Amino acid sequence: MAGRQATKMIVVPPRMCVATAKLVGDLAGELRVALPGYQFQIAPDYIGRQSREFFVEPDGWVPDEAIAALSSVLARYGDKL
Repeated sequence: MAGRQATKMIVVPPRMCVATAKLVGDLAGELRVALPGYQFQIAPDYIGRQSREFFVEPDGWVPDEAIAALSSVLARYGDKL
């Protein structure tokens, strides 16, 4: 693959999700445990915010294993909507 592997990701909760300080902290903590090689910024007010889905903006390419781990964590939070 061309380019560099991501080290940081912006994670944007859906609009229908009430992004409390607890939710942001819990989500960031779970993401750090599932993907310890990455830094996460949870950004509820990001321009790319979607109605019903999480939006993730990495700073490079993301390997399949990391996508699977990220999807697993976000699915648990999506179930709470």
